[in-house]
Amino acid sequence: MYFKYFDSQHTTLEETCVTIGVFDGIHRGHTALLDATVNLSRQNGLKSICVTFDPHPLSLLKPDISPKLIYPLEKRCELIKDCGIDEVLVIKFDTVMARQSAQSFISNLLVDSLNVKAVVVGEDFKFGHNREGNLELLTQWGEKLGFKVLGLPLITDVIKNRISSTKLRTLILNGKVSLASELMGRYYSYKGKVVHGNKMGEKLGFPTANIFVNEGLVLPKNGIYAGYCNINNKKYVTAVSIGSRPTIDDVETVSFEAYIVDFDNNIYGIDLEVFLIDRLRDEIKFDSLEELVNQIKKDVEQTVQIVSKLNIWL
Repeated sequence: MYFKYFDSQHTTLEETCVTIGVFDGIHRGHTALLDATVNLSRQNGLKSICVTFDPHPLSLLKPDISPKLIYPLEKRCELIKDCGIDEVLVIKFDTVMARQSAQSFISNLLVDSLNVKAVVVGEDFKFGHNREGNLELLTQWGEKLGFKVLGLPLITDVIKNRISSTKLRTLILNGKVSLASELMGRYYSYKGKVVHGNKMGEKLGFPTANIFVNEGLVLPKNGIYAGYCNINNKKYVTAVSIGSRPTIDDVETVSFEAYIVDFDNNIYGIDLEVFLIDRLRDEIKFDSLEELVNQIKKDVEQTVQIVSKLNIWL
């Protein structure tokens, strides 16, 4: 497991450097915070800690606008740890946490429990009941209680728009996975358990791994995607179909089907992570299965061409 759940009895004797946030998607703004936390902790002999929340605070505070997540908790914490953070602490966001004042958050969590000596946050950081706490308040309390605060400027894209989890979700929902990957600094991926399907892909000559669709996660726009997956530390080119299979059954339930090139092993039950590189086309309802098969062949060929040029094979 990549994280620990925080409880009121949690204390550390080690002096720490802490960053705080939901960190959904782990985009380049997040990695800037995490990298700064790691660097500052190493420079000052501190333990680096990332404090995050589950579920998303908006699911309790404003459930009508609470977003679907880009990554499940385990994947999010894995990516945080990959940045070099020593420990990830997950706070269960409930009504008690929602009512906690900014001052209480600082004194009880940061100072008493985490023995904090440095805090790294974005310049727009808000915390505490009704988001009453901000960078200025945190800095003032740091001066009183003996910890430093580093507020980082917001990270923007090439046209100076702020990079955010909300922006990422919008790109993914619109199928713009290549742009999402640019904001993340790595390829966007979707992970789920391989489950049994109706075997239609096998009948057509293109057996697919059907990945369980988690309704709590953002799913890319219906269509055909070029990507790859990693099985037993070996990478495979993967063509992906997300949608309702209009030529076959045109059901309302959305499926995520991955055709793994040059692979025919049984992988039912495993958690398969598929990295989506680019969107090839919309779903199309063909007049016959023959037309569908011919298009699948073209999709696979195009996928091979796209993915074979990536530096992942080096």
